[in-house]
Amino acid sequence: MDHESGYILNNHVTTANKTRLEFVEEFVKYFEKIESLPREIWVKKEATYRLLKSFTSILGIELRKVKRLKSLEEAQRDAFKHFSRGR
Repeated sequence: MDHESGYILNNHVTTANKTRLEFVEEFVKYFEKIESLPREIWVKKEATYRLLKSFTSILGIELRKVKRLKSLEEAQRDAFKHFSRGR
């Protein structure tokens, strides 16, 4: 998700038993598809930070751990509202 525009740039749905490697592979596929790399990636969870640290370091992408991902939280809240209508 682009934190400035709020656009969801990519998504991937998987099951809990998939490996962490699949997560990184999906990042790589997306960057290959758009033929571009971000300047930085923001993450909230320590586990995600550790998972991406080597990957982003090799590619020269700044990895930033933040307390909140406001745009993502808003998108999650809006999606929940949308999909819970009519229940």
